[in-house]
Amino acid sequence: MPEMPQWHGWEKSAYEATLATCRRFADRVVDTYREGDIIWVNDYHLMLLPRLLRERLPSAKIGFFLHIPFPSSEIFRCLH
Repeated sequence: MPEMPQWHGWEKSAYEATLATCRRFADRVVDTYREGDIIWVNDYHLMLLPRLLRERLPSAKIGFFLHIPFPSSEIFRCLH
């Protein structure tokens, strides 16, 4: 189980709510997962989800995308 971060300003209730939400997502993903599926997790709201899934689906392919404010210049080069 992911541990609660210990840096200043993190509220325990917020962490517990985030973990509970990610556990609910993990339950649903595990229920619908089929061998060979790719699981895609998007953004910081579900940052704990990949670890929870990895514990239950050790061989699953799991992708994670974290939105960032400024994409790298490579993204703009590809779109040009």
